[in-house]
Amino acid sequence: MIKANEAVLYTNEKNSVSTKFAAGEIYNIGFVSFPEATTNDSYSQINTNRIYLYVNGTICGTVQRKSTDSIYQDKPMPIVIKSDSCTLDIFSIRCYNQ
Repeated sequence: MIKANEAVLYTNEKNSVSTKFAAGEIYNIGFVSFPEATTNDSYSQINTNRIYLYVNGTICGTVQRKSTDSIYQDKPMPIVIKSDSCTLDIFSIRCYNQ
């Protein structure tokens, strides 16, 4: 969820990574979710089941998920971008899959 002054990503078990920021500014927000490690290399082990929040390319938050937790929606919903009370400008959206 991205609001005028906060970005939050919740997992199914209600763990979250978030940051607050000034309204009216332009920010690049990125959420990165790593799967459970399938190899024993140090990079995979450090990032297993971890979620990162980046603001303007800088890590601003991280949380470790349990192996039973997920960021996938139980009932997938489309992305909705709207506001009834303010001007909303989206400059770009990128989605990646492993």
